[in-house]
This record gives sequence, structure tokens and C-alpha cells, in this order.
Amino acid sequence: MRNAYEEVLKLAAHDPLIASGLALLFLLIVPLGGVHLFRIFGGFFVLLIREFKHELSGVGKILGQVKHELTTWKADD
Repeated sequence: MRNAYEEVLKLAAHDPLIASGLALLFLLIVPLGGVHLFRIFGGFFVLLIREFKHELSGVGKILGQVKHELTTWKADD
């Protein structure tokens, strides 16, 4: 890691315009990549929440029907 740091310092001292351009490119790529990944995984998370809500609603309906059948059940005399 120390050798890489020294190489970056040598590049910056020898070609400051290229080094500043690479730094600017890095400063643009990292935030934009983070926002892009957040948008993808956020959308996926919203989709999962919607699916679980749908499934839990279906389970609630079934449990309501089961409760209705159990409470209205009469044994034959």
C-alpha cells in the first residue's frame, strides 16, 4: 500500500493536470455509483415490501375464513 501511495505522489508531482483529472473523475464516479446502487437496491427493497404485504394480506384473509368456520361450527345432535 505504501508503494502505491508513493507512485501516486510521483504521478501527481510529474503530471499534476492528469492527476487532478483522475481525482475529479474518481470524485464523480464514486458518488454517482453510490446513488445508482442505492436506487437499484432501494427499488428492490420496495418490491419486497409490496410482495410481503400482499402475501400477508392473503394469509389474513385465509385466517379470517378459518376463524369464521370454527366459530360457526355446530355439532350434530
